[in-house]
Amino acid sequence: MTTWKTITIGNKSAEQYRREIKASGAEIGSYANELLSKMPVSDKVQSLNLVKISVKDLGFTETTSLKDIYKRAKEQGLDLCPAEVGPALRLAYLDQPEGEYLWIGMEPIAGSDGDLSVFCVGRDGGGRWLGDSIGNPGDLWDPEGEFVFRKSDSREPGSSDTRALGDLDTLDPMERIAIALERLADKFAPKKGKELK
Repeated sequence: MTTWKTITIGNKSAEQYRREIKASGAEIGSYANELLSKMPVSDKVQSLNLVKISVKDLGFTETTSLKDIYKRAKEQGLDLCPAEVGPALRLAYLDQPEGEYLWIGMEPIAGSDGDLSVFCVGRDGGGRWLGDSIGNPGDLWDPEGEFVFRKSDSREPGSSDTRALGDLDTLDPMERIAIALERLADKFAPKKGKELK
């Protein structure tokens, strides 16, 4: 799959990202600001090759759950991005066209209200911004929605992985998040016989 953009992350604190994003003229949403405080940051500088792909290009023609989007991305040789890609991409993507909204394929982060969210890098009539969007496993996404994933550097698209799923420490990030999303889906699934309000 063709690399869309290569960016650098690491050796930068959440506060540094805040300062640099604001200095670039972009805005940070209030909830995204909270995610910045909670995201893991790498102490090592590294370059990541990113792929921009729509839900439709992943093969879905109807609204699709985040869990299934992540699963299909993995099958096509893509990995989840570190959460740090959100603010780093906002800094690097100064020429983003107006009306484009990119959701970061990342492990969702729980906010203070317990809701899971992912970063969104967008530009509208008000300018460039770093925001957030829903990140629960069953949340549905339109086929035209566009995600950013990291190109896998360890596996070819379509290759199988026969490792046991019991030991999470041995799994790659895409496998860990798939399992986590499945567990969350089970946890928050409506109980039989109860009506959702």
